[in-house]
Amino acid sequence: MKTAAFSATWSRVGWPLVYSLAVFLLFAYAEQDNFSWSLSFSLGLVAAPFVFRPGTPTLSYRYLWPTLAGLLLLVFTRSSTVFYLCCCGAILLVWERAVGRRSGLALLLLVVMAPLIRHLSYVWSFPIRLQLSQWAAGVLQLAGLDVAAQGNIVLIGGQEFAVDPACMGLQMLITALLAAIFIMALLAHQAGRQLSVGQQVAGLLGMLVLAVFANFIRLLTLLVFRILPENPLHESIGLLSLLVYALLPFYGVWWWWCRRGTGGPAPIPARLVPRALSWRHYGLHLGLLIALAGVGQQFRNPPAIKTGASLPAAALAGYQQEQTALGVVKLSSPTALVYLKPPIRAFQGGHDPRICWQGSGYEFTHIDTMTVAGYLVYRATLEKEADRLYTAWWYDGGTHKTISEWAWRWSTLWEQRPYRLVNVTAASAISLQLEVVRWLD
Repeated sequence: MKTAAFSATWSRVGWPLVYSLAVFLLFAYAEQDNFSWSLSFSLGLVAAPFVFRPGTPTLSYRYLWPTLAGLLLLVFTRSSTVFYLCCCGAILLVWERAVGRRSGLALLLLVVMAPLIRHLSYVWSFPIRLQLSQWAAGVLQLAGLDVAAQGNIVLIGGQEFAVDPACMGLQMLITALLAAIFIMALLAHQAGRQLSVGQQVAGLLGMLVLAVFANFIRLLTLLVFRILPENPLHESIGLLSLLVYALLPFYGVWWWWCRRGTGGPAPIPARLVPRALSWRHYGLHLGLLIALAGVGQQFRNPPAIKTGASLPAAALAGYQQEQTALGVVKLSSPTALVYLKPPIRAFQGGHDPRICWQGSGYEFTHIDTMTVAGYLVYRATLEKEADRLYTAWWYDGGTHKTISEWAWRWSTLWEQRPYRLVNVTAASAISLQLEVVRWLD
């Protein structure tokens, strides 16, 4: 009797948990340069027991073929995103083969927990931060305040307030999405309902809109009361805004929808029947684990990257040239420092200067755009203790230059045009302007 109970518990809980932990440790080992423990990842682990509840008692292989396709792709190309998705597929497969199909929210939870999402939320939200500065300044001007916006800087009575990722609450965007998944899973389970893929995606999009609105209210509050980042109220106001303007409205809408008595999907089964696991079952998952370990080795020992097209001699004149193992060309002169990042594929993450410079201890301030030689480029001030540098960057595709993430990725995908990220840094704003003109001509 005890043996049968242990076997049932091991099949339904123990084995999937042990296997999931093994896949996670494998990913963390292979991607230790890209993976770091974060608050959002911790919140995802807390939400996992509620989200990974059964959907139907049907055992499923639906994640097997996408995972095998991803592993095959990794034999020919190197992609951290594909490797992470393969790990997610292996985890979901072991649960669905042990105790039945999971809700689609389980996959969404793993995706939102991905390290790539934090990177994208920082880089791709940059235009949103600039737009929020303009909107906040416009609203306060209507209220009769002396306010002006310059890039991500809002001037109130001559005092500067930077709309940085902290003020924007970008970390809370991921927290809000995780909270949305948790709320949807919890309320749907309590009401005995299943959510369609469309409803799940609509819920996340709705929370995204509410979170941006909550952050806009937070920004207005910080500006009106001139609350600086070192003030303890800075974070408290952010949490209160997220609760009042995002989480509570979202919870209310989903509570109402899940309690509706008409129509709706079929109810969730109350329980699943334990099933014994065969050696063929163990063999399949151990085989996937070995395959993941095999393709994961390429992330431990990345190959040298070629920079693509050679640089003209005129562009290199007056610079000392170095090249890193990752293919980044470093050009230095008495007046400037230029980094040329190698072209990447449309779906890959690049060496964004907003990430790389922070890794060197610098803080981005006074971020905006400027037009030079007919091209729009980003510019910013870098500060580190008493040091101050001026930097600019854009994506260079030869005859086409852009600062839009969408534009260069779309062009790379459909026109096969390689784009190199150009990052120019100088000790003064005038020197920066001259260097940027040189590289854009």
